[in-house]
Formats: sequence, C-alpha cells, structure tokens
Amino acid sequence: MYGLLCYVGVVINYNYVFLFPVGLGLLYFFFLKENTDWYRAQFVKYTMLGMFLILISMITHIDLRFFEDTLNFKQLNSYLSVIIKRKAFYSLSILGLISLLIMIFKPQRRTLTALTLDVKRLREFTILILCVLILSLTVERDLTQNFGLLWFVVFLCILPLEWIFQSISRLRSRRNFIYMIYVIVCLLDSHFEGRIRILYNFYQSPPDIVELINREP
Repeated sequence: MYGLLCYVGVVINYNYVFLFPVGLGLLYFFFLKENTDWYRAQFVKYTMLGMFLILISMITHIDLRFFEDTLNFKQLNSYLSVIIKRKAFYSLSILGLISLLIMIFKPQRRTLTALTLDVKRLREFTILILCVLILSLTVERDLTQNFGLLWFVVFLCILPLEWIFQSISRLRSRRNFIYMIYVIVCLLDSHFEGRIRILYNFYQSPPDIVELINREP
C-alpha cells in the first residue's frame, strides 16, 4: 500500500517522487526499528510494485524538470501569517508549538504531569512535519501551500486545549470549567470583537430592508 500510494502521489504531482525514498528510509530506520530485520526487508520488498510504477512514469516523462517550484522562507512565513490571521483561534498554535517542543525535549517536566500523550508518536509526527517542510523548501511548494499545513496548525491549536481539559478533569466542578473553555474557544473562533462591531454598525445605519419593514403602509 505504501508503494502504491506513493505512485498515486507521483501521478498527481511528479515532484512527489521524492516522498518515496524519504518515507521509505524513515520507515526502515526509524518508525519500524523495533521490528525484526526480516520484517523490514519484507516491507521494502512489497513496495517494489509502487517503485516500479514510479520508475516507469519517470522514464516515460523524461522531459520533467525538478527543483523549479520551491518555497522560500519569506513565502513560508507569509503563508503561515495568513493562516493565523484568518481565524483568531489559530493564534493558539503558537502556544501549541511551545507545548509540542516542551513535550518532545522535556517530557518529564512537572507542568506536563497532567497531560497524558504518547511522546513517541509526537516525536515521529514532528519528524514527518519537518520532512514535509524541507521538501517544500527544496522541491515542491504545494506540499505546504494551498492550506497544506492548515491541518498541522489546527493540531497545534488543540494541544493547549487538551492540556487544559486534562488538567481540569480531576476537579469536582468541572462542568463549569468546561463551559468556560467552550465559551473561550467560541470567542476565539468567531472574532468576537468583529461581531460586536458589525452589530453596532447595523443599528447605527440599518439596511434598507429594515426601513421597508418599519415603514407605515
């Protein structure tokens, strides 16, 4: 399945061919390192069909050019700033990134005692994100642009909220705390200050339909 999925990616965008060797190397030397050598060798063998199809696609399209549609750091920063400005809720991703770094490098800190997450999976997840960013900066910008990293920003926003929910789960009156967190999330997600401004402008200069309704017959 890994080889065939990589082949489908190459059909969509030929620059995704670099995902195959990078992903296969990570699987063999990192993600599957706890398995036996025989198992890892079998895994590589069963990816040969996808590798063969990828090679056929590259050979039959010899005129393809690589490394011409990369992303620079300025464009990446601009792209991330646009995502964060779209919704105030996404500003929590900054706290989420700090929390992620603490969980990866300082998992034994006292502040993390209330948070129960699989640190090993978080480290593997972070390595995958770094690989996607590196390939985007060197090979293909579409790996991160066009909201390609939006799911990662949302994940970072969930981390501090999960931290809060797990911290208050041991309290007696947790219902009120859950309601409070829910209200905070709604305010962050809905641009509350913008809603107030729109409501104020509505009553200051109501649209014509309101005048028509209130007009005497």
